[in-house]
Amino acid sequence: MPKNLLKRELMFKQLKQRWNYLKASEPGHRFQERYFRLQQNRRERPYLNKLVTIVGGLFIILIGIIFLFIPGSGWVIIFIGAAVIAGESRFLARFLDWLEVRLRRVVKWLRTRSQKPARSSVGEE
Repeated sequence: MPKNLLKRELMFKQLKQRWNYLKASEPGHRFQERYFRLQQNRRERPYLNKLVTIVGGLFIILIGIIFLFIPGSGWVIIFIGAAVIAGESRFLARFLDWLEVRLRRVVKWLRTRSQKPARSSVGEE
């Protein structure tokens, strides 16, 4: 098997593993848990890697901002960029956990509002 194919396969396997770990974490704590997990591995990660992560996250956020002005899912892209940076910023990790809990409440509230049966005016006079 070619070396590039093995690297790509390993990269996708690691991304899937990280996604599953993030998904399994409890809402309101998942970004902070990711932050602390990455900080524990910091001894193994050079500062250049941290810089590349932050610059990459900012680049993704910039792309998301561009997508706000053209058809696309700009807010989702901005959130992904912020999640990338949250691995290096405890403040941002705490903010994203706070935001996730609030957004879940809003979505739950909207779902309950949309599921209420509409009043029928037929037969009422």
